[in-house]
Amino acid sequence: MKNKIFYLIPIVIIAALVLLCFDNKQNQNHILTPIKVNDKYGYKNQNNKIVIKPKYKQAFDFCNGKALVQYCNNENECHVDLINKKGERINKQKIISNLEFFNNLSVAGINNKYGYINKCGDFIIEPKYEVAFAFSNNLAPVAVYDVSRRCNLWGYINTNGEIVIPFQFFEANNFIDDIAIIKTMFGYNIINKGGKMLCQQVFFSDMPPIIKDKKILTYDTHSNWPLDTYTEVIELDCHCKIINRYDYNSD
Repeated sequence: MKNKIFYLIPIVIIAALVLLCFDNKQNQNHILTPIKVNDKYGYKNQNNKIVIKPKYKQAFDFCNGKALVQYCNNENECHVDLINKKGERINKQKIISNLEFFNNLSVAGINNKYGYINKCGDFIIEPKYEVAFAFSNNLAPVAVYDVSRRCNLWGYINTNGEIVIPFQFFEANNFIDDIAIIKTMFGYNIINKGGKMLCQQVFFSDMPPIIKDKKILTYDTHSNWPLDTYTEVIELDCHCKIINRYDYNSD
């Protein structure tokens, strides 16, 4: 009996090693990474065998058995899906997103509500806003309906989804150089990251101001239509002091 056991031990060890090698090979085959072929993305395993056909405009790494992809048809209409390792769509609801990530988050919508997803396709900030813009300087402008549900009120959230600047503006733009352009019922103004308005005067304009090279350009459009149309440009510093003003023909 002891001799039989002695002979069985090497057989068991060899069988275990064979199973271990088989499992490792199986695991390697199940590790998929994006591959680009002719401007389309698919997925390959660790043996460089393509297992999901390249047909996506964008494709991200697998996380917990799922991957975020963007598919576009011949009319260049695009949609976002979550797929499994067989290439099958697993999301039940239509996802709207351009998959442009800032602060590792991208705006994404479900059922006409918007929040933010990570590169695994998980909603880090739940889709509950009427409109949402990308993050910049760790803040993002988002909008909710006012109490009358007739118009949007804008505020700012951080990457944890916490409200940093309350919903109070009719328009809100991304922060650039730690300042952002907003619009109240009185006109355009500039705020800092604390929500404080920096300009004593507001700007009435058909076009919102812009921030460029740490300067603010605000436009005051004048029209003598149909004979002439021109725009006055007021150049301000970050404290809203006028640096320069000039006109140019806009036709």
